[in-house]
Amino acid sequence: MTVSNETYRSGPYSGNGVTTEFSYGFRIIDESHLSVVLADADGVETTLTLLTDYTVSDVGEDAGGEVMLASAPAAGETVTLVRNVPFKQETDLQNQGGYYPQTVEDALDLAVMRDQLLQEQLDRAIKVTVSDGGEDPTETLTANLMRLAESADHIDTVAVHADNVDTVAGIAADVSTVSGVSRDVSTVAGVSADVTTVAGLTGDVTTVAGHADNVDTVAGIAADVSVTAGISANVTAVAGIAGKINTVAGISADVSTVAGIADQIELAAASGAAGTAFVPAGGIEAKNVQAAIEELDEEKAPLVHSHAVSDVTGLQGALVSKAPSARSIMAGTGLTGGGTLAADLTLSISASSQAQAELGTDNTTVMTPLTTAQAIAALGGNWAETPAVTLYQTARAYKFAHGLGALPKVWQCYARCRIAGAGYEVGNEILVASQSHYFNSWRMSSIWADEVEFGFAFNSTAAVAISGKKGGNAPYLGDQSGMYEVFWRYIA
Repeated sequence: MTVSNETYRSGPYSGNGVTTEFSYGFRIIDESHLSVVLADADGVETTLTLLTDYTVSDVGEDAGGEVMLASAPAAGETVTLVRNVPFKQETDLQNQGGYYPQTVEDALDLAVMRDQLLQEQLDRAIKVTVSDGGEDPTETLTANLMRLAESADHIDTVAVHADNVDTVAGIAADVSTVSGVSRDVSTVAGVSADVTTVAGLTGDVTTVAGHADNVDTVAGIAADVSVTAGISANVTAVAGIAGKINTVAGISADVSTVAGIADQIELAAASGAAGTAFVPAGGIEAKNVQAAIEELDEEKAPLVHSHAVSDVTGLQGALVSKAPSARSIMAGTGLTGGGTLAADLTLSISASSQAQAELGTDNTTVMTPLTTAQAIAALGGNWAETPAVTLYQTARAYKFAHGLGALPKVWQCYARCRIAGAGYEVGNEILVASQSHYFNSWRMSSIWADEVEFGFAFNSTAAVAISGKKGGNAPYLGDQSGMYEVFWRYIA
């Protein structure tokens, strides 16, 4: 016979605890030329023993035959049948002896079967590529296997934490985003104590933010504020005589006139007013004070005067326009003080307490910025802020999971300058949009929020324009790669 096919193994067959017969599909010359291998559920193999664990039928048949096991393999176990011929050549051909073709053919068939056995083992071996040009082709393979063995502990460690690896893989984009702002993360970590301090006074920060314009104004006169603080005692003293200062200001022209004749006044005070000389004016001919008094006494107006009616009418109109001192100013809702116009009056605001502001039922007092901030903080209305996400030129959506489990009551999207330009300094903030309801449409640019996340998206790098500051050109958020970062403020 010939060896007409290249089949040299059958199986593996799966056990079921019942089947004991398994076929092999290749010719064997002797029943000992077949190996029966049983593998358990963990892959541990056992080579069974002929006649003890199994028997073989149809030896010498081209189509093969059957193997009968003494006991059925259990579920999870497998059976594999492999040709296993001896590595010996026992055919002895004598010179001038008889020629038996079957004997020669059997020897040749056995040689082919031995070749197929070697091929079966080679098929299961790790091999280097044909084109490996090294002097020792196994060097690279051996080195890789040794490296893999040396990393076995690390591989086991990673396998134990496979769930965590999957979790990190699921937020790969966020990891890349954080990596892109690693310098900012390190900076924030370096001021973590300050961040904690600011977080503890969010109400005050919000209050100051509400007066940002006034803060800018005061910052612009910082030098004047310092000078004023240096004379605070004098400022307090002047404030205490504000009424008298107002009176003097009302006769500023007379004060200037008196100042203009200060030398004469000093002379009169030193030598006696009666003999003081002066230059006559206004129709008076006398040249000293006493003579002028006497001259005026002789020419003083009579007790009875005659005036035109029009003069009296004008005087009456002027008097009517003056408010009588008997009139009163009454303090309205939220004010204290008031009274008649016989003296200077002060009206004061009646400010609400924090308790009144939180209760919200008293309409006789006035809410101040302080009590407003206190009430908002107590009633859970503080603004919270998400981490910032750097904007790049590629049109895309930027998202942040807020984790509230519900739609925020109010939320705002801001852009913050990361690289100075167009008149903006690093840290300047620009309100991009403010929403108090769900909005989720993909247009040229949009922001949205839902129960899970905030979002900001644009289809074009020139979708969101920002007004240029201090004469700068108007930039676009998406056209200034890495120049801005976006974040959200919200009230849960």
